[in-house]
Amino acid sequence: SSDLFLGTDSGVSHVASGFNIPSIILSGSVNIEYIHPDMSNKIWIHNHHKKVCDTPFCWHEVIGQAGQDCYINKDAPPCVQFKTIQVLEAIDKIIKTAK
Repeated sequence: SSDLFLGTDSGVSHVASGFNIPSIILSGSVNIEYIHPDMSNKIWIHNHHKKVCDTPFCWHEVIGQAGQDCYINKDAPPCVQFKTIQVLEAIDKIIKTAK
């Protein structure tokens, strides 16, 4: 009976999607459009529109479940360094859509 899911691409985001719960989903190297074919009712926050690297969504370049290490910074890839304003703007957009 959630009104909103806010979190990373995960099993919980898939459950929220299955129940059509409005969602704000953060992802880095994963292109969630492969996983969530219906993006209605979702806001996807990622950093690849800013060209943070030369291999956007690189997780899907490797067959398997582990993906690959970031060539820029294995421990803190730039694609997963989000800013608070990104989340606040997404929340505002969800609220305006719900009205």
